[in-house]
Amino acid sequence: MFAPLRRFITLLTDDTVAEHARKVGEMRGENEALRRQYAFYRTRAEQVVERWHAKCATITAQRDRALKDATEVKQELADVRLELDKANHALAVAEEENRRLWALAQRDQARVERERAKHDRRRAEFENPATQA
Repeated sequence: MFAPLRRFITLLTDDTVAEHARKVGEMRGENEALRRQYAFYRTRAEQVVERWHAKCATITAQRDRALKDATEVKQELADVRLELDKANHALAVAEEENRRLWALAQRDQARVERERAKHDRRRAEFENPATQA
């Protein structure tokens, strides 16, 4: 009486154990596939992070160079501004001197014209004394 019951229990447990063993085998296969997929994605993520760090370093270096260049350009512009202010001042002084010299030249030209006219009248009087009488 116990033998058939034992066989039934043994078959039941063997089937259950075999079913669980099959499920464990499937899960091991899925686990191995997931582990390989995880390793692949982890490698890709590390590569992406490495590329990102390289790009970040490149961009940081470019930014630092740009800031340095901007500082140099700002200093050069300040120097140019100073030179421009000096040149503008020199130009203003030269223009004022030019106006003064132009006024002197105009005054001298007017004096020369008057003297020439006076000289021409005297010469005409000397050459034609008859016109005076």
